[in-house]
Amino acid sequence: METHKLTVEQFWELAQHPQYDNQQLELHDGRLVTMAPSGELSSTIGGSIFVEISVFNRAHKLGVVTPADGGYRLDLDTVVAPDVGFIRHENRPADYDREKFTPAPPDLAVEVISPGNTSDAIAEKTRRYLDAGTRLVWNVYPRRRAVEVFRMEAGEVVQTTLTAEDTLSGGDVLPGFELPVAAVFD
Repeated sequence: METHKLTVEQFWELAQHPQYDNQQLELHDGRLVTMAPSGELSSTIGGSIFVEISVFNRAHKLGVVTPADGGYRLDLDTVVAPDVGFIRHENRPADYDREKFTPAPPDLAVEVISPGNTSDAIAEKTRRYLDAGTRLVWNVYPRRRAVEVFRMEAGEVVQTTLTAEDTLSGGDVLPGFELPVAAVFD
């Protein structure tokens, strides 16, 4: 039996319902996905990265930064909420309802990996971002104190793993932005 798929518009209406007030929701291929709240460590790390990018962005006015509840539409029936999202001004649609989801993929998606995340689910979400046009994905692993960086180059996925001795770079998404990986976990 086929389950009913939601449109992005139906998902928006559903997400506004009071029963979902304290839940993190996403829409994957038209199907509602609920996620458990993050633990303190993951939330703190995501919040710290959000602050660092926000301060940089405020000084350079490159785009819009969203925390973990900011939704981005990846395709016709997928909406995700990265722990930190960033979209450059020139990549935002000219006229849309800013009260709703951003109707485009983020240029940068930061996912802080929780203990319950499976490697398959992480790989699938990373691929979704890249396939939709996200130019830079940072998967942050608190237990390993490492960050996996993904970007597309000439149609190929390039992955780099950074540790405490390395520095995260905003590349051409956030030119000039740098953050020591060690600072992400301190």
